[in-house]
Amino acid sequence: TEIRKEPGYRVLRGMAHDCFANEVGIDGSSNTTCRMRESQIMIYDGVVDQTAFNLLIAPTMNGCIEKGQPFVLVAREYTPDIIQIVVEFKRKSPGVKLLLLDHAASTRRGAARLGDLASVLGCGVVTADHTAESQPKCGFAVEVRSTGSETVFIVQEVTDAAKARAADLTAQADRVDSSNHGEEMSEELDELRARVRALLGSEVTIFVGGSTEQEKRTLQY
Repeated sequence: TEIRKEPGYRVLRGMAHDCFANEVGIDGSSNTTCRMRESQIMIYDGVVDQTAFNLLIAPTMNGCIEKGQPFVLVAREYTPDIIQIVVEFKRKSPGVKLLLLDHAASTRRGAARLGDLASVLGCGVVTADHTAESQPKCGFAVEVRSTGSETVFIVQEVTDAAKARAADLTAQADRVDSSNHGEEMSEELDELRARVRALLGSEVTIFVGGSTEQEKRTLQY
């Protein structure tokens, strides 16, 4: 049995298209992972259509591309035409350091997690009513590692915003825990505590070992 702590904030969403993969798989057959280092990251809480892309995203993205700096966009969803345009651009310019990620932010829980990610990265969340005249506040990650199913953001240190958000969530969890709560509230309590662990980078993975499958299941539960 092993307890392994891996750095970074983990999101259970992956690349918007496999054209962004830039590392070969373990078997050497094809690119399955995108790894970006020292990246500027923009978070957009909405569906990226042609208007949002041209007015809010493209200026910042193009500025990073011109400087050779990796650019990562996290958005709720992308319209098919935007995916097609960016994929075609990426294929014509394979050296461009660019990554598009989608995030399940349409639900209440997803929106809350999107805000958590912004506090970890030290950036704001751009919305559809953001004015094109004001420069969106981007975040920064030492490394972004994405597959088709999950993405990990690694930062140098826990930001003050993340600490404050974690403290607020801890207070909420304490209030829920002190009340007589049913199954639904127990799920909310688990979610609050999981978000605190993720914000502070204190999540661990427990690998349970045993000589037989039955022994491993017994130890696990």
